[in-house]
Amino acid sequence: MPVTDSADPFRPLIRAAVLGGYPELAERLGLDPLAELARAGITPEQLAQPDEKLPVEQITSLLERSALACAKPDFAVRLAASVNVMRLGLLRFLAHDQPTVGQAFDRVSRHMRFHNEALSLWAERSGEVRVIHLDLVARALQPMPAMVELA
Repeated sequence: MPVTDSADPFRPLIRAAVLGGYPELAERLGLDPLAELARAGITPEQLAQPDEKLPVEQITSLLERSALACAKPDFAVRLAASVNVMRLGLLRFLAHDQPTVGQAFDRVSRHMRFHNEALSLWAERSGEVRVIHLDLVARALQPMPAMVELA
């Protein structure tokens, strides 16, 4: 039986929702969003479906190329800043009814794989202090600063 993308631990998938706001940002920074999407192998139809799963390599390629093309190394940070909580899909519902921020974080981190298979999110407690850890769990053929910034 062939191995699917989501079963391959080195080819994690991410919901297209993480790119919500990409066309507007790209256009505002002087890029042609459709051309940039095409270069990364992403169709506008995929982008329009927030639950569509895309390989981490395609998203990384899009973000890195876009940052270079518009000479804005902080492109992914700008995209992340435009994130609407609605883009989290079902994760927002898991967090919403929790009585504390810590419990909401714990709930989201346990289910993050449904939103982003390339991201591991967890926290350590030391008394009253929580240290939040965010790890990318994808094999990269090149550095992925944009993915780190987006995360």
